[in-house]
Amino acid sequence: ATTKTTTTTKTTTTTTTTSRSVSTGTTTTTKTSTTSSKTSTTTAPAGTGVQIRTVQDPVYHLYLQNDGGTAVIGPEASSGHFTINGSIKLNGADLYLNIASGTTSYRALTFDSTATFSGWALEGDTIITTQSSQYGRQLNFLACQTSVSGEWQ
Repeated sequence: ATTKTTTTTKTTTTTTTTSRSVSTGTTTTTKTSTTSSKTSTTTAPAGTGVQIRTVQDPVYHLYLQNDGGTAVIGPEASSGHFTINGSIKLNGADLYLNIASGTTSYRALTFDSTATFSGWALEGDTIITTQSSQYGRQLNFLACQTSVSGEWQ
């Protein structure tokens, strides 16, 4: 599968020229418009790696993705593709899924340029934090609805 990005740029230039004939007293105005368009299309392979999907209502079959450094779950069409190997790397963006610090009993998940948490693992097809991590073995995550329709954090 491939992804396709098309960008179109349109430029319009308008030139107005006014001339007056001294001998006849006539004024002539000429207006010239030039429009140019540039279209570029990029086709690249679809993401490689695995998609991370939720499996319980109310977020059944929503997918992990990056929204400006915030980990959100949303529709498959905008899903990230990941490599899971102690850390979870968002392929193509070179960002890592981390657990934010905080004083509450729950922590936000963030995407950062470095992996600050490396205690991720797979238990079957379930992503967990490992028993040896500072959080112990965790396999349930809290999701809160955002102001964006169909997106949870």
